[in-house]
Amino acid sequence: MNSEESSGEEETRCSLCSTEFSLTTRRHHCRICRLPVCSSCSGNSVPIASIDPSASPGARGRACDRCMEERRNIRTSEVAEQLEAQRRIVETLKSALKNRVDEVEEARKFLAQGIFDSHFRQVGIPLPGETEKTLTNLVHAVEAAISKIDAEIVSVSTACANDRLERVEKERGVVLLGERSARAEDAAERTRSLETRRAELKNKVDYQAYVLDALRDRINYLQRASSGSTSPLFNGSPRRGLCGAVRQRCLQLSN
Repeated sequence: MNSEESSGEEETRCSLCSTEFSLTTRRHHCRICRLPVCSSCSGNSVPIASIDPSASPGARGRACDRCMEERRNIRTSEVAEQLEAQRRIVETLKSALKNRVDEVEEARKFLAQGIFDSHFRQVGIPLPGETEKTLTNLVHAVEAAISKIDAEIVSVSTACANDRLERVEKERGVVLLGERSARAEDAAERTRSLETRRAELKNKVDYQAYVLDALRDRINYLQRASSGSTSPLFNGSPRRGLCGAVRQRCLQLSN
């Protein structure tokens, strides 16, 4: 059988299932491989533009099952490669981000330590070890107390603002004058109480700030004393001068 006879025989049968074409089994051609196929083996529809770029964008053609399976395998492989590449990119970004976070944390610790050291050693005269350690602990304690009180002031201020907003909103929705007056009075009482509390906290902050300033003056005095100079601020009695100044400031704040 020559090639022409073989080609003619192939045209009479489906290239996939070898079913012979007839009046009931029509012959079709796959738009991808161009081979003759029956309708059972070519029930797939593909955009012709994906095969022939010059074709109309909306035109579609018949494709055999074998070609569609190959296209699906290629697409699946491409998607898998893209996912793997994206996974590697994500892992690289995670690693870089972790390294950057570690660097920022180390820089923050270094900066905080540098600020502390420069603040207490800017004169260049080191304090005695135990005295410096004690005063440093006191300064830390006072600063922690101030931070805590500041946070409480912010919380109280927020509560005051929320209370005022709630009172205004409730007053808008009140119909009876008696109920509105009662709620307004209750809200005003809470507001006055919160304002009083905030004022008390403000006085505490002022007191803690003054104590902190006094401790810093004490550090400066010890530095000057270690260098042989005296401070006229305390008149030769730094402990008595410091205590007297603190007591006087406390009386002013309590009034």
